Amino acid sequence: MKFCMMGTRYKETPVSLREKVSFTNSQKIEFMNRLNKEGISQAVVLSTT
Repeated sequence: MKFCMMGTRYKETPVSLREKVSFTNSQKIEFMNRLNKEGISQAVVLSTT
């Protein structure tokens, strides 16, 4: 099993970078579909505010 994680700290990360790693609801679905096509059947996108 392989595991990958990426994170940012909102207080320390510039808005320009945070905007690049944010997902709209439709982008989440598109991202999950793309992962599925690559053989990745499980993934989590966690966003807190």
